[in-house]
Amino acid sequence: MAYPARAMASATTLEHLLAALLLAALSALLTWAMIRVPIFDRPNARSSHARPVPRTGGIAIVATFLAGLAALAAWSGEPRPDAALLGGFAASLLVVAAFGFADDLGRLGFKTKLAGQLAAAAIFLAAGGVIREVHLPGAGTVALGAWGYAATALWLVAIANMVNFMDGLDGLAGGTGVVAAAAFALGAGLSGATFAAGLALALAAGCAGFTLFNAPPARVFMGDAGSQFLGFALAALAVIASGHETGHNMAVVMALLLFHFIFDTVWTFARRLAAGERVTQAHRTHLYQLLNRLGRSHRAVSLFHAALCLAQGAAAILLVARPALGFLVFLPFFVFELCYAVWLTRAARRAGLLPGPRTAAAPPH
Repeated sequence: MAYPARAMASATTLEHLLAALLLAALSALLTWAMIRVPIFDRPNARSSHARPVPRTGGIAIVATFLAGLAALAAWSGEPRPDAALLGGFAASLLVVAAFGFADDLGRLGFKTKLAGQLAAAAIFLAAGGVIREVHLPGAGTVALGAWGYAATALWLVAIANMVNFMDGLDGLAGGTGVVAAAAFALGAGLSGATFAAGLALALAAGCAGFTLFNAPPARVFMGDAGSQFLGFALAALAVIASGHETGHNMAVVMALLLFHFIFDTVWTFARRLAAGERVTQAHRTHLYQLLNRLGRSHRAVSLFHAALCLAQGAAAILLVARPALGFLVFLPFFVFELCYAVWLTRAARRAGLLPGPRTAAAPPH
């Protein structure tokens, strides 16, 4: 009876792909409409653009994904999370998007934005979206107990902010969103978490329709409403898929898919902290920003990161197929990112884009 089961799986995959194409078209249409909403990102000393650009494109990503979520919940016959979790997932995403849009309108302070993200995380946790165990190579399954709530909240807020930080060049966050969500959909489908795979495809479709208008030179930005939503949605999808009986590695898979964003954020934070800078102050010294300021175009930097994400996606699929590899699959990407960061930081210092390393104070005479 393997053949009927295989045919059913193929039919489900085809349905998901057709739905994703329709959602991508919907996202493109909504993005085209949002370009006409006069809420602009006006250039300042930290900007990488020279003219006012609408910052409303994220609304198209939000609306498209929620439409896909509603369609899957209404018509999909696949095993799915319970209604409470899906409802909490949708509500938490709306909270994130609302705070992000408020920031796009009036620039909320860091504490207010963080409060909104924590509120969204609390809604998701209360609905049952919790990482309850981790699977470590050599150690087997480790139950997290109450620590699972703290770990999940940290994961959700961290990824939401990391994607937000990396949304600084035309096509960068949107392109990574397309590749990461599509690769996650493939991995989730192979692991048996087919409902989460459908959700990931809907997110990839939302990013794809938006990126048509965000590719360099961008006609629209996703704004905080889009970038915080995208990061939170990716992180939450990993939690949902990890709760599936055969999808237990999917949180690690998502971390691998977004490793270039994670590394850039951690490296930049550590470098600024070591230099004595105010790490909560806005700046233009992320690795991707330095690469652009050293003369690489928006298109070149965005394609470079999309290629990295594709490579990470291939490794993520390998991890799904061979879970015993565990964190070893991260090693080549860590080595590459470390060499890239050291080279780029030195080049930026030589070009005067970064201060030199702090030297110890001279001893008293």
